[in-house]
Amino acid sequence: MEVTGLIAVEGSTREVALVRTQDFSQRLRVSRWGMVLALLTILFGFAFGGAFGAFEDSMKKGLSDRAAAVLNTVYAGDAAKAKSVVDKSWAYYKRAHLHGGAIGAVALGGILLLSGLRRP
Repeated sequence: MEVTGLIAVEGSTREVALVRTQDFSQRLRVSRWGMVLALLTILFGFAFGGAFGAFEDSMKKGLSDRAAAVLNTVYAGDAAKAKSVVDKSWAYYKRAHLHGGAIGAVALGGILLLSGLRRP
């Protein structure tokens, strides 16, 4: 649906065409790529959580093995420093899982909310 309106620019008045889509499915179609990215982000969060459930021990062991491989060169033989980095790395894994799901859900909710509004 096309609606015409008047706009005042520096003392003159111009007629412009304002496009307002009143159909919810059409407004959703405009934001389909955003919805795809939001759903992929949610899927990333769930997949990472599934990987934690299935492979938590091997993921932690992999972090420890990589730290042990460079213990003398990077950490100067300090095992406490290496353990601190491994623990922090595991916390970042968990943070990526939580943020992936949350940011995707908020983005999808925002898209649906804005698509539901009658005016842009």
